[in-house]
Amino acid sequence: MAEHAIAANGHWYAVENADDGDPNNPYTDAQLSRIAQILELTSRPEIGRFTLQVTDSPDQEGLGMHNMGGAAWGGHSCPDATKHPNHTRSRARAEIVRRAKIIRQYGHYPAQPTSASTSILEDSMLLNKGQDAITPIALPDGIKSVRFFSNQAAQLAVDTRDGHPVTKLDLGNASAQVVTVPNAIHAFVAHRLDGGSNDISVAFSA
Repeated sequence: MAEHAIAANGHWYAVENADDGDPNNPYTDAQLSRIAQILELTSRPEIGRFTLQVTDSPDQEGLGMHNMGGAAWGGHSCPDATKHPNHTRSRARAEIVRRAKIIRQYGHYPAQPTSASTSILEDSMLLNKGQDAITPIALPDGIKSVRFFSNQAAQLAVDTRDGHPVTKLDLGNASAQVVTVPNAIHAFVAHRLDGGSNDISVAFSA
């Protein structure tokens, strides 16, 4: 029982993660995958029976945060820092949910490629948030495609910087959208076309 969040114990599971004494440190890749494993397991119909999604409210099921419970959950700021938070850990939840869904579908993360498919690399990132936010994306060597995912409705324009018109994406919870990397292109520029309030995660495939 988590005594610091006792009001949540009847309806919520909790995961504790090391941060080297500073919650502004991002989760390691291993931490992201381990949380995703726990999330997928506890959300199964025979266990927790909740939806694989991000939530910011105690009244909505999904992957939430300790701080969303307010005083009833101890009045904590975690997973973010109390002073000068950069919100790197709370914003990582979309990526955790994405990995949990891959685990649900394939049994592990990353998904093992078939002979005709691509391999998903471990490198991933979140786009900048905000109205009209722009994110330059440096592409790792050998990348053939870039995947964009949001657990909520979002609109995005991707400039592949090869002289062609931008690729406009309508994102949602159903699946990731894939943009192919043209030859000799080593960077994309992503431009939010919506309000930019929710997270969009980016993963690279080779």
